[in-house]
Amino acid sequence: MWRETDPARCGLLEAMVRPDFGYRSYVEWALDVPLLFVRDEGRYLDASGQTFRQWMKSGEAAGLRAPPTLQHWTDHLTTLFPEVRVKSVIELRGADVVPRPMMMALPALWVGLLYDAEARAAAWALTARWTFAERLDFQAEVARRALGAKGPRGVRAQDLARDLVELSRRGLRRWAANSGSDESALLDPAAEIAESGRTFAERALEAFSSSGGDPAALARVWRVA
Repeated sequence: MWRETDPARCGLLEAMVRPDFGYRSYVEWALDVPLLFVRDEGRYLDASGQTFRQWMKSGEAAGLRAPPTLQHWTDHLTTLFPEVRVKSVIELRGADVVPRPMMMALPALWVGLLYDAEARAAAWALTARWTFAERLDFQAEVARRALGAKGPRGVRAQDLARDLVELSRRGLRRWAANSGSDESALLDPAAEIAESGRTFAERALEAFSSSGGDPAALARVWRVA
């Protein structure tokens, strides 16, 4: 869905996989993304595709003759939807509402990969030689075929999933020395999916088929509370 929403503000950003990427790179990109609106005293004004950079230079946007404020910049950042979004935190947007076990597994996966330098480097190495075009193609294949997708040179999504879960588990165990708690067991639901290859999509299709096409059967798979 996000790949077809607005390519100017959604999806993977090529700059993010460059060695020199940093906050300034993200800011430069954000400055040139068209504004969705300008908020002024509770009103949402049509910005007609003007960029934030143009507003800074001209001092006028959406009929408002005033330079942008920090609040306007904050508003603009909330209208950007790349896979990794920078606000007051770094937001990883690769998943949405899932059943509770996976709600716990998802942050555990990211903590294990990102909070540990060794795990972070090993995870990066898995796809470091891929071109940006190959990454885009692989993302599309995963959306269509889940863990059955294949990437460059025949790399399987399921194998990558297994590797990432294991790297995260090791990272969490090392991180426990700092956090005081080993939370690697939270990864077990994700590990089961990576091992079996059966994502919630496959489980939903199986439930729907075995029920004779009853939509209510999906509730048992996707129940989140």
